[in-house]
Amino acid sequence: MTVVDEQSNTIRSGLARALDISVVIIVGVWHLAYVGPSLVLSIPAYRSAPVELVSWCVLAVLLALGSYRLLTARRLAAWPWTAAAVLATGAVAVSAVPGDEITGSANWAFGDVVLIGVLLVLRERLIAFGVVFLANIALNLAALTIGDHHLDRAVIARFVVIACADGIMIPSAVLLAARALDDVAAVAGSATRRRARSQADRQVADALHEDRRARYEALRSRVGPILDGLADGTLDADVADVQRRCAIEAARLRRLFAESDDVPDPLLHEIRACASAAERRGVLVELATAGHLPRLPLQVRRSLTEPVIEALAATGSWARITVYGEPDAVVVSAVGDCGGAADPLWLDARWDR
Repeated sequence: MTVVDEQSNTIRSGLARALDISVVIIVGVWHLAYVGPSLVLSIPAYRSAPVELVSWCVLAVLLALGSYRLLTARRLAAWPWTAAAVLATGAVAVSAVPGDEITGSANWAFGDVVLIGVLLVLRERLIAFGVVFLANIALNLAALTIGDHHLDRAVIARFVVIACADGIMIPSAVLLAARALDDVAAVAGSATRRRARSQADRQVADALHEDRRARYEALRSRVGPILDGLADGTLDADVADVQRRCAIEAARLRRLFAESDDVPDPLLHEIRACASAAERRGVLVELATAGHLPRLPLQVRRSLTEPVIEALAATGSWARITVYGEPDAVVVSAVGDCGGAADPLWLDARWDR
C-alpha cells in the first residue's frame, strides 16, 4: 500500500468514526432522554408495565452492545441475529400496548426499535436496513389491526405518519448520512491522490531541471574555455595537448548524451559512445566484456568511464577496452598505444559494492 492510499484510508476511517460516534450519541440520547420519560408517563396505559420496563432494558443492552461494536470496530454476531433480537424485543413491547395506543406516545418501541436496529446494522449491507424497517412496520401494523377495534381513516392516517417519520425517515437520514460520508471520503481520497501525484510530478520536473542546469554549468566550465581559446587564437588546434583536451571533452559530450538513453546496459552504452568519439579520429577501438554487469548509479558509471576517456584521448591508432562485471564488483580497463610510445598506456577503474 502506498502512502497516498494510506492517507485516503485515514480520511475514510476518520469520517466513518465520526459518523459512528454521532449515531451512538443520537440513539443513546433518544433511548434515554426521550423514550425513557415516555415510558414512565405511559405506565398506567400498558397492559403490563413490567413487560415494557424489561423490553426497554433489553433494548438498552442491545444499544450498548451495538455502540461497543461500532466504537471498537468489532463484530459481535451476524446481522440477522442482531436484527432478530431487536425486532423480537420490540414485538414484546408492542404486545403490552393497548390497540388504541399503538399510534400514541405509549408505543415508544415503534421508533426506538428502528433506531437501535440502524445502530446494530450500520456497517452491514443495505438489505439489513430494509429488513429492520419493513419488519418493524409489519409488526406494528399487525398489532394495530389485531388490537384496535375502532380502525378508521384518522387512525390509519396517524399510523402512516408515524411509520413514515419514526419508522423510515429518521433512520433513513442516518443511512443517507453514512452513504454521504462515504462519498465525501472517496472524493477526499481522490483529491489526496491527485495532489500527491501533482506534487510528485512537480518534484520530478524540478529534479530534472536542476540536473540539466548542473550538466550545462559543468559543460560550460569545461568546454567554454576551449572554445573561447580556439576562437581568439590563444589555443592552437595543432598542439597535441589541445587536441587531447578536445578529444576528452568530445567523449564526455557523447557520454552525456548517452546517459539519458533507456538501454539494458547503461555502462556499456556510455563506453561505446566514448569509443565512437575516438573512432571518428581514426582510432581502432576493440571492446570486450565478461561477466554480468549490475545496475550502477550515474556517478559510479561516470567514474568508471573517466579512465576510458583519458586513454582514448591519448591513443594514437588503437585501443582495447575490457569490462568485467559481477554482482558486487565492476572493473573497466583501457589500453592504448599512447601516440607511438614504446610502452602502451594502461588505465583502469574498479567499483566494489
